[in-house]
Amino acid sequence: MRRYLLAAMTLGICAAIAQPSDTTAGASSALNLVCEGEWWKSGGTVGRSGDGRVRLKLDGGQGTVQLPEALSAPTRNSVDGWIPLQDLVIAEEQITAKLRFNMMASARIEIDRINGVLYFSGSPGNFEGDCRPYDPDVLERAF
Repeated sequence: MRRYLLAAMTLGICAAIAQPSDTTAGASSALNLVCEGEWWKSGGTVGRSGDGRVRLKLDGGQGTVQLPEALSAPTRNSVDGWIPLQDLVIAEEQITAKLRFNMMASARIEIDRINGVLYFSGSPGNFEGDCRPYDPDVLERAF
């Protein structure tokens, strides 16, 4: 009886060790985020800012982002307004990625998974917002 119990415990420990970590290669479940916040950009001597929304779709180590129109730059990569993410890393406490609009414009995204804040910085402008998960198949109404 002890042998079987010891063998079962050993298999359980080995299975736990073999589980993939929460990184790009191991991320298998979809995560959809909507981040509400403020964007700003500088242009010459006058800066502009406003409220906006960033949406992210993360699934299986790949992801896309939809930005406020004010932060969009000309790109050929966009599909229905969704821009693919590059160098996506999904870690325990942080999600990071890069995106390239064209040869001249790029940006970086960092999401603090502890406090839920997204930071976007790049040539089209900046954004900071609070993120929450959402289900893209369910229509959410304000009222």
